[in-house]
Amino acid sequence: MSLILKAKASLVGKDKTCLLLKFKASVAMPAELARLKKDSLISELGEEDLKAEFKKLCGTAADDLLNLLGVPVDPGNLRKLLHFAIVHANEVAAKEPQRPIQKVADPTPGPSGLGTSRRLPVTVGGDGDEVPEVGVLFIRFCHLLAGCLWYYICIFVPGLRVG
Repeated sequence: MSLILKAKASLVGKDKTCLLLKFKASVAMPAELARLKKDSLISELGEEDLKAEFKKLCGTAADDLLNLLGVPVDPGNLRKLLHFAIVHANEVAAKEPQRPIQKVADPTPGPSGLGTSRRLPVTVGGDGDEVPEVGVLFIRFCHLLAGCLWYYICIFVPGLRVG
């Protein structure tokens, strides 16, 4: 089972020191190279395609990094560099916190005209399902409970005037 580049993984604008250290520390070509896509083998890409894919993934020219390391720019070193770039991009993507997507609709008049009807902010789960945030549900529940409590106090406490 080979390593495949994750959909949101990228090294554009990120520190590439660890990538360079991994490349420099490896002596031989890894036995199984990482893949850009499930059906895309790095070993089948030509030199220009390797450079283009590396530039897309890292935002930096592969030639510049290989020259910085003092190694020749050849297809073997480009494949090895792209392999470690994919590995490092997946590691960086795994370490980044996942921020839930917040969706809040604009307030619109409610059906009773007494206020506004708002859609609850939701967190989009990993499978795409929208789930209301627990904190929002708790606040709504407390408001409902307070409203009901005030209603019953006004009804059942004789002499209480609401002004």
